[in-house]
Amino acid sequence: MRSFFINVTGKSIVRMSGRDSLDLLQRISTNDLLLVKSGEKVQTILTNDKGRIVDVVSVIPHGFDNLLLAGSNPTPAVLKGWIEKFVIMEDITVTDVTAEYYELLVFDLEPNVQDFYSQLGGDFVFEKWGSSTLLRLLGDTGSIDSVIRKLGEWGIGKELPGLFEKYRISNGIPAFPSELSTTYNPLEAGLDGMISWTKGCYVGQEVIARLDTYKKVQRKIVRLRLEKHPGGLPAAIMSREHQVGLLTSASRLDDAEGLVGLGYIKTSFLQTADELSIRGGTEPVRVTLM
Repeated sequence: MRSFFINVTGKSIVRMSGRDSLDLLQRISTNDLLLVKSGEKVQTILTNDKGRIVDVVSVIPHGFDNLLLAGSNPTPAVLKGWIEKFVIMEDITVTDVTAEYYELLVFDLEPNVQDFYSQLGGDFVFEKWGSSTLLRLLGDTGSIDSVIRKLGEWGIGKELPGLFEKYRISNGIPAFPSELSTTYNPLEAGLDGMISWTKGCYVGQEVIARLDTYKKVQRKIVRLRLEKHPGGLPAAIMSREHQVGLLTSASRLDDAEGLVGLGYIKTSFLQTADELSIRGGTEPVRVTLM
């Protein structure tokens, strides 16, 4: 196994400064951020009042009143604007610092990866996505060449075209805008691990709690095996004449077994054994759950 990195510079990076920064973020996101006070880095989700996903962020403390937020949404204005929406009288300044940082994701991590990350300078955060872990590296844009060179010396290669997408889909990692957006809530997207069930209220908390308590989650993200690419995405997943889901991402595998995909399937259908297909081109494309 070999680790690789992908350059994702340009994704949302926002700085929150001011004595009320942590308190506000605690009130508008899903996870308990009290650990940030002791220097811990925490993944959390910004949700709207319907409990839908606005952004998934890693919170990196630079002191109690200075937080760096590394978002997943590729549009920095969304993250900045959403936070500013809730700033009224608080001592908080929200700044888009995306242009000041490089951002690399190391994936397919080897066990010894933790031995070197602290030598690179800048910031790092291990992000848990289900059973997979990504290492996000951030630092001053002027140092990116030296960091990439150092990664190469450690045997961490630059990703080949499509390699990260195949890794992401094969491991069930959702991404904007295909699986993460205000169309979906965190429970549908499999992000339960970024939700605290014991903290106080936050934006969208009542909806998310009700969905969990009464088992009302209508669809779930799943990995899929496809015979061939259906063409345009997203594509409706059918069972007989009824739409039961949506294929959102697809990538070809190295072997001769077709493609792997990510999509959302109605939870009521996941308990059945009915055949699935996508109507692509002249013939339906057969789909199976992984």
